Amino acid sequence: MKSFFSLLLLFSFALTISVNGQYVRRVIVEEATNASCGPCAAQNPTFKKWLSNHFDRVIPVVYHAWWPGSNDPMFLYDQDMNRTRINYYGISGVPSGRVNGKIAPTSGSYYAGAVADTIALNNQLNQESFYSLIGINFVIFDVNTTDGSGTVKIEVETDVPINNKYLRIVICEEHHYYPNAGTNGEKDFHYVARKMLPNATGTVLNMEAGEKQSFLFNFTVDPSFADDLYAVAFIQDDATKEILQGNWTKTYPVKVPDYYLLIANPQLVEVGNSGDTYQLETYVLNNTSESIAFDVKAEITGHIPSDWSTEIVNGVRSITVQPNSKEKVALMVSIGSTPYAGEVGLTLTHTGKGITLKSGALRVYHSGIERLHILAGEKEHSIMPIIQKTLGDNFIFEIPLQDFVANENKFNSLKTIVWNGSTNGDFTVSSANIITDALSENKNIFILGGKFTAGMNTTGMFPYFGISFIAYCREGYGSAPYPVKLAGVPGDPITGDFGTNIQGYLINYLLPLYRIVNKQTTTPIMTFAKSADSICAVKVQFPSSRAIVLGMNPYIIADPTLREKLISRSLLWLEGTSNIDEEVQFCQISISPNPATSFAYLHFTLDKFLDDAVIRIVDSDGKFLKTVYKGQLNIGHNTVPLLLTGLPNQQLWVVLETNNSIQSLPLIKIQ
Repeated sequence: MKSFFSLLLLFSFALTISVNGQYVRRVIVEEATNASCGPCAAQNPTFKKWLSNHFDRVIPVVYHAWWPGSNDPMFLYDQDMNRTRINYYGISGVPSGRVNGKIAPTSGSYYAGAVADTIALNNQLNQESFYSLIGINFVIFDVNTTDGSGTVKIEVETDVPINNKYLRIVICEEHHYYPNAGTNGEKDFHYVARKMLPNATGTVLNMEAGEKQSFLFNFTVDPSFADDLYAVAFIQDDATKEILQGNWTKTYPVKVPDYYLLIANPQLVEVGNSGDTYQLETYVLNNTSESIAFDVKAEITGHIPSDWSTEIVNGVRSITVQPNSKEKVALMVSIGSTPYAGEVGLTLTHTGKGITLKSGALRVYHSGIERLHILAGEKEHSIMPIIQKTLGDNFIFEIPLQDFVANENKFNSLKTIVWNGSTNGDFTVSSANIITDALSENKNIFILGGKFTAGMNTTGMFPYFGISFIAYCREGYGSAPYPVKLAGVPGDPITGDFGTNIQGYLINYLLPLYRIVNKQTTTPIMTFAKSADSICAVKVQFPSSRAIVLGMNPYIIADPTLREKLISRSLLWLEGTSNIDEEVQFCQISISPNPATSFAYLHFTLDKFLDDAVIRIVDSDGKFLKTVYKGQLNIGHNTVPLLLTGLPNQQLWVVLETNNSIQSLPLIKIQ
């Protein structure tokens, strides 16, 4: 709060900057914090410094939570607003940040949403488009500093249709000094959200391309801080949480890029049928005083089936853009009969100037896809690489949670869905709706992750699966590497041969303990080694479908082979095709010497002849390091030499693979 200096503050200059006919996109950065939160006090200085270095692009809005301190005066000032926005994002711990409504991908040891993770913030900021096809202008922002009354008027104009999005306006205080706001030692609070207009829900926005609309709101705030306010307006898609455009009443100079490839599509995920076509539409912007020519190339992630096709519209292979102008380039995708998910983009290059412009990707899904992996957490611990390795690239296709929510009803052949929270993904109301819809439609369901238990408990989902949540097991709590011992269940078709001494290491969160309350439908598949009653994963047999609830991020399992078996067998069991009795049995497996320096021998016995076997070495994360053997293996005793030269000095895993079986053994490499 600044000192009192004026009776009336009047702003009428906050216009969306337009460059080359396009609106510069302002990025809204939101934080949930609390004045009695120790980690907030630790992270906020770094966060504020990062914000101050990026005011040319970012706009800060800070909400105050009702925990751990319930008497935070900034929360108490407008409890409904703070609760609504924090619950909107499903935030369960502070501090937690969002960049244009999204969690920035984590870096290092930070958790998802950590506001001091400036590498993550920078990465997400760089992913946000510099331009938008929507503009927001502040026409009036006036505040009477005597009584705290004020008026805000904005205009929204758009080059694309806007359907059922929300316009949200926030009145923020730039700085307030509280000597005793809480217990974490913070006294200077910045960018505090004070009021939302007309409320925290906002105003439904529907507009045609080329249309302009005006919005006028009156408000009143405490006059003690009415002299230090700014207003923020943003347009948000509630289906995906993405913020499409923002603006505020403060002005900072913006450095525009010389060249830019702008996507004109209102959405970048499409779901269609055989024969449907979709276009990725882009504009090439030249903001300089000289013309430039670019080579144009279509980019396909991975490959697409032969009955799908992509082509650059009008066969454009090069394009010249005149000074301070733009040109349109489009890429068309045609869906074939093969159920598939394709990802395409455009790349423009000017070799002489060393310039490469890449569009974002357009993702197109066939409506007849039978399996989807819904990623609700960080990509680092996605199980997609395991599925692709063990079951093939086209067994299942990945879709981010928010995109599935927006397109769920367009998939007409789904029989199995995987909800994967990775390590940090929260199980929110939208996730609960996905699962209840799947249950009602008799789809197979696989739920896994490191953090979903609290959300499933809150949303009342556990009874559907015949279990209840008891508590979090404290095994592994304490010092790194946070070891736990797990066990398979003898006779189980998924984990029956896992044994009862599975080494694991916690990643961020404790594991849950479940109680089976419906023994007619539900049986355990994994427990803690200390007790067969300490259940942490179950499988469920419904009348017309199946489900698995795996209360962990599977990457906590140290043995990469067991990880792969757990995931692949779970998916096969869901569809009734898993049978561990058919797998090749490796017996009497050993490595000598172990530990080893540059050379060792792998010994094992086989119960059948193998025509095509592979033996490879991976690290503890399952990352491939070396293939040591590929070919035939005989019935009976086999010995394979292992050359370790050049491999890192650490615990490694020797992995034996056949078409229907995987076995691994730890090997410690020393100098």
